[in-house]
Amino acid sequence: MRWPPPPETLGAFAVRDVRDTPSVPDQGQRRWERRMRLESLEPGEHEIPAIGCLFVDQRPDRRPAGAGAAPDEPASATQAVEPREEQELSAGPLVIRVASVVGDDADPTHFRDIKGAVDVPLERAWAWALWALAAIVVLAGAFVALRARRRARAADTPPPPPPHVWALGELDRLAAEDLPGRGAYHEYYYRLSGIVRQYIERRFGLMAPERTTEEFLLEAGRDPSLRDEHRALLAPFLQACDLVKFARYEPSRSDAESAMQTARTFVAQTAPVETPASAACGSDQIGNRVG
Repeated sequence: MRWPPPPETLGAFAVRDVRDTPSVPDQGQRRWERRMRLESLEPGEHEIPAIGCLFVDQRPDRRPAGAGAAPDEPASATQAVEPREEQELSAGPLVIRVASVVGDDADPTHFRDIKGAVDVPLERAWAWALWALAAIVVLAGAFVALRARRRARAADTPPPPPPHVWALGELDRLAAEDLPGRGAYHEYYYRLSGIVRQYIERRFGLMAPERTTEEFLLEAGRDPSLRDEHRALLAPFLQACDLVKFARYEPSRSDAESAMQTARTFVAQTAPVETPASAACGSDQIGNRVG
């Protein structure tokens, strides 16, 4: 016995759930069950069509006529038994009355009146208002405190030094390490050219660290902030640094000192010139700090 595939609808009903129970013994027989949950949005009487199942009758006395041996002739063990045909068993249609969930006295032409606004207890409203006000005060206080802390940190942080001051300080630190005296020429020239390139980026806004020497010199030739004498000083310096960094050129101690002096001269010549007013202002500030 087998059930046909579950249908999606049965007449005016929609099939929402189908559960099949396997064969169970029932007083010497077998019982199969199929439970279906139906749904209808239309009240009134509706008919559920016939529901059936497919089965094969396995009883010996229910074989089709002409199949196998005659009724009074015993079947031999070697005699073929023809397969039995599948039959259908169905229950008749069923009429079900669907009652309205709104009741029999409901009249769709009459509507209930709109209810008025719900009165909120005054004490509860005041409680919510006080909680909201307290939350606003806490958030405002936290915002003010955070902003004041950021301003204090900004005031405590000293401004960055001018590019030429930074570059001269880095050159002094590099010279104090005496890398040429230890034979570390590659590291010496690598750091020396890096200081000059970073100074150019901070001083003139040219992206020197990310470019090759040829690319940088080509861009510097089009930039009006560098004069011809500055470019004439910078080009051989960077090319000499590249020889040591990439061509494994072995410089002498005097070459290393000359490269350091060239870097200092370039920074000094390209540093911004202070006007008398700014110099006097700086002197006043120094005097105030000393006093």
